[in-house]
Amino acid sequence: MVITDEAKKYISDALQEYGANGIRLFQDGMGCGGPKLGLSTEDPMEGDLVEEINGITVAIEESVLAEAKKITLDFQEEGLVIIGMDNCC
Repeated sequence: MVITDEAKKYISDALQEYGANGIRLFQDGMGCGGPKLGLSTEDPMEGDLVEEINGITVAIEESVLAEAKKITLDFQEEGLVIIGMDNCC
């Protein structure tokens, strides 16, 4: 996973606002092309891979590790976006 500098600023501000220590990437259901990803400020769960990416503590659910390697978190006009998920129907 890559976190752009723009996304880092947005995430850092959100973490401060919510009093959280990091973000968590997890499977949020299944689509026709694979898992849908969710992003939260919840604490890591057992089995998560925890690492620091561009200064942000990120917990990644084991079931989405392969997808996490392919994505970039960026901040654009519409907000925080996940780039690199090529699993559309």
